[in-house]
Amino acid sequence: MTEIQKYQIELSSTQESIPKIEEETNSFLQKTGVGKNLYGRIFLSLIEAAQNAILHGNKQDPNKKIFITYEKKQSQIKLTVEDMGEGFNHNNLPDSTSPAHLEKENSRGLFIISNYCDDLDFNDKGNEIRMTFKLK
Repeated sequence: MTEIQKYQIELSSTQESIPKIEEETNSFLQKTGVGKNLYGRIFLSLIEAAQNAILHGNKQDPNKKIFITYEKKQSQIKLTVEDMGEGFNHNNLPDSTSPAHLEKENSRGLFIISNYCDDLDFNDKGNEIRMTFKLK
């Protein structure tokens, strides 16, 4: 399929948005026909990124939005999650596997995402994450 499918959704930064994101992501992935393994990697990565945007980026401020862009090209799926927060320094991420972080309840999301996607990129400000998954 050479057709490019791309669209964006906008949601408020509340936990009530998570089921909507799950539903939209599930619908998008079903339409792409990806396999079970890739489906799980994409779904979990997107939910982790959206949670980070809501909790850390926008600090659960319902007046701030998160923007999720879904895109399928012939050989890849690209997902972007952007928040309205101040951003963060993505060049200086802590090692989630170090003993100091193993018992923390947070700080694993980006580690999971970086291990599940084929390419991970951030904008300079640090309030947008771009994840690419190769279709094999």
